[in-house]
Amino acid sequence: MKTSANLLWSLGLLIIIFGLLFQFYGYDKTWKLWNIPTMTPCFADTRVITAGAEACAKGLDPMVNNIGDPWNRRLNYPRVWQLLYAIGVNQAHTTYLGIGLIVLFLAGICLLFPSISNTTVVFIVGALVSPAVLLGVERANTDLLIFFLLAVSVVAAKRRHLGSTALIFFGFILKLYPIFGLMVLLRKKRSIFIVFSALSIVFVLLYAFIKMEEILKIIEVTEKGTFLSYGLNVFWTRVMLDYPARGIYAKILSYLVALSLLAFSLTALSRNDLPQEDLELPYLDSFRAGSAIYVGTFLLGSNWDYRLMFLIFTIPQLVSWANCTAPSVSWISRIILCALYPSMWFLLITRTVRYIPYGSYMIFLLTQTSKWLIFAGLLYLLFLSMPAWVKHEANKLKSLIRRSTQRQCRCNP
Repeated sequence: MKTSANLLWSLGLLIIIFGLLFQFYGYDKTWKLWNIPTMTPCFADTRVITAGAEACAKGLDPMVNNIGDPWNRRLNYPRVWQLLYAIGVNQAHTTYLGIGLIVLFLAGICLLFPSISNTTVVFIVGALVSPAVLLGVERANTDLLIFFLLAVSVVAAKRRHLGSTALIFFGFILKLYPIFGLMVLLRKKRSIFIVFSALSIVFVLLYAFIKMEEILKIIEVTEKGTFLSYGLNVFWTRVMLDYPARGIYAKILSYLVALSLLAFSLTALSRNDLPQEDLELPYLDSFRAGSAIYVGTFLLGSNWDYRLMFLIFTIPQLVSWANCTAPSVSWISRIILCALYPSMWFLLITRTVRYIPYGSYMIFLLTQTSKWLIFAGLLYLLFLSMPAWVKHEANKLKSLIRRSTQRQCRCNP
């Protein structure tokens, strides 16, 4: 049996299992098996969009007063989503849209991994059924759509970089952060990547200038979490909530660690630890896209854990590199894989320690450490796996800076 068929069989079996659980065990009870907090009515994150139709019908702005939302949440998506109201989409369509997003998410996984080993299938399924990913499914979050768009973009990048870029731009307009996915274009020639990167920067700056008020409103409206979240600001925000006097030190420490990791990872541009054959593996594009999404969103500050679904993009390459002949690459890949699952299974782990004194703090520190390890490891491997022309340009820049510094030292004894 082909390994791609094993993934299809696994996904089909999961659909059947969840269908039976929903039917005979109960919808809410099934999610509670993973310790996932449910919201009723279902598909809450899609509903915040569809509920906006009621506000618009009464001449209100759902980003200010989303009267149709059952939880009184303001719409925290770009206004382009409100075009759905023009074609008659309203809250009655929430279930259909939610199921559609889930189907697209599963289709994206099938597109990404047409041929993988049985071991990799196990790793992917382990991530797929994690509480972090299932939280996004239970909420029918629009990240499921972004996952699909990025998956198609990765596949398209091999032949049609214009189409790949267009999909990423479309994702950017929908949710902003998918612009990090442009790292997939690193597979192209130097000239193509530079041109498209420059155009992307111009596009992003122009869009931000035109939509600044809207973007600021989205940032204001979007809830920042510390419990089911990852990112640069999560640790120190939690410390500040519990110990305000120590919060500022935790903030400084977080930023210093991030800067140190970035500086250290830049040294990978001058290393050639990866054998040439490991730079030509079929899932390197997927790894770059998934790593860029995680690293980029991590640096943005705070993200809900369902966005960890994009780590699925990195799994086949990490499994392959875990057996790499370069010891540093092998160990870093294994550490990331080991850190990935405590991060994704955080919700269920919390259930096992709720009766242990300070158990919640211990698990919080464990998962935050795991998420920081993932950030550090992916950042380093992302730079290490850069094409030869990127490393060449980086080394030229490094030499130029060194010569400039030496000249200044001679002029200023």
